[in-house]
Amino acid sequence: MELPEAKHWPKLSETLTRPKSPDCCQACGDLSPPPAPEGNPLARLPAGVLMRRWRECDGADRPTPVVVVLCQTCSESLVEKHPRLYVELGKCEPDPGSMPMCLACRHRDGTACRMALKHGGPGLELMVPEPANVHVCRVPRSASGWVKIWPAWPAACDRREEADR
Repeated sequence: MELPEAKHWPKLSETLTRPKSPDCCQACGDLSPPPAPEGNPLARLPAGVLMRRWRECDGADRPTPVVVVLCQTCSESLVEKHPRLYVELGKCEPDPGSMPMCLACRHRDGTACRMALKHGGPGLELMVPEPANVHVCRVPRSASGWVKIWPAWPAACDRREEADR
């Protein structure tokens, strides 16, 4: 059930003015660093580790397909204080349009993919590594639970096409 005042809460996806891109903070415009070159021990780190992706929820706190990308600083200053619910995506959690592999794809529209079913497309297939289900103990105990951890970004997408430059 949607809260009556929820329709008056602004959505970050509509109020933030910076470009919508997997490597750019939509609040301050900072860019994530490019991936480390091959041969560098840091090259195993996924691109965009400094950006955090947030799934926007509707007035009844149900997840929507909209993803907002924020840097660490903007995440801390905007998300917790915002009345609308935002759910953070895991570091390498697959989400077509908001992953580093989507940056140069012609099907990307901001942080959405025009090929993904959830955005009205025909669907796509990602080659995704098997996630690990880990039980995390927290204090208070009610905050404990199972967490899905994605070990790496998807390796391939069957609909990915390089954008025209």
